[in-house]
Amino acid sequence: MSDVRKLEEKLNNLESRLKAVFEELEKRLNELAASHADNLESRFQELEDIVLLVQVEQMKLVERVNSSIDISFPSSAATDSRTTELERLVHQIAERVDAVENAETSKADFHAPKSDFIEPEYRAHTLEKLQKILAG
Repeated sequence: MSDVRKLEEKLNNLESRLKAVFEELEKRLNELAASHADNLESRFQELEDIVLLVQVEQMKLVERVNSSIDISFPSSAATDSRTTELERLVHQIAERVDAVENAETSKADFHAPKSDFIEPEYRAHTLEKLQKILAG
């Protein structure tokens, strides 16, 4: 019987030690869970702050870009003069093209001087004028 008591006593001691170990484990797990939740909460707050900072920087960049772009429309007088100049040049080019087409269709009857044809130099000069007008 004494063996049974010794075994029972050892089992009780073992049980009490195991309860203490499990209580300690539970306590540590609860502390870890609480600190982990705090860490997650603080990390989430940090991420929200970073997102807000990025949005502010984006707004500043958009404002800088918008302020550097000059969206002004040319005055109507400048536009009108460019339009009339372009129309005049287009009309001249159309007349020259018609002259060349007429010359090709009736080569035998057409004895116009060479200056009436679109020469490469004149064409280049006209194109340069058009580019200057368009560039404004």
